[in-house]
Amino acid sequence: MPDKRKHRGAHPNDESNFNETKLPDLRNAVEDLSWLLSKKYNEASSLKLVGDRYRLNFRQQMAVRRSCCSLDSLKHRLSMQKSAASLKNADLFIDGFNTLITIESFYSGACLFIGMDGCIRDLASIHGSYKKVMETPEALSQISSFLWNFKPKSVTWYFDAPVSNSGRIKTLLKEISPKSNAELVPDADKQLLISKGIIVTTDGPLLDKMTAWFNLNSDLIHSLPNTLRTKLLNLNPFEISSLTIL
Repeated sequence: MPDKRKHRGAHPNDESNFNETKLPDLRNAVEDLSWLLSKKYNEASSLKLVGDRYRLNFRQQMAVRRSCCSLDSLKHRLSMQKSAASLKNADLFIDGFNTLITIESFYSGACLFIGMDGCIRDLASIHGSYKKVMETPEALSQISSFLWNFKPKSVTWYFDAPVSNSGRIKTLLKEISPKSNAELVPDADKQLLISKGIIVTTDGPLLDKMTAWFNLNSDLIHSLPNTLRTKLLNLNPFEISSLTIL
């Protein structure tokens, strides 16, 4: 069946999945899963254990997993994070679909989540097939203009060639931001790992291996007007605030 979505917005059940009454359990689940991962327990079995304890459904478990990391991972990620000022004259390499989909989700009014490492993540997944939505051009434009505003030496986007419609996104990006580089590669993750510069991604396993990365999603989203009143839920159990309407 063809994908007929025009937006990357909230799931119909997300209002009940992620309202104020659910946040204490979600934050406790993030803390528990973090402890288990820090003790080197298996992620899948740990997530099931935590999910069962707090009676979390699939989407709630996804939010917990994407917001969580071990304490060793957290220390590494924070130590390797670069400021916006560091972008000047730097070579930037962007995890294309990872970054684009979160900003599309913001413009579509989807629920977004602040994780333990300060990254803002969504619950969308492409599963080998990417579908352009109405918010795609604006998302590409805002990401590009935001990064170029810091005067980097270069900006290179990597898109996974096996993902359907990756070629169309490359073409659209070049139309919107001609000075940005866009490459189709067999595996964007592997390409980012060997790139010499500052990486833009919120992919947890990648961040654990990075020596320099920039938290674009957080800086960009907090700078944008939010006409859809998008919910930004803070699932970091070590911070006081829990829910922000941007």
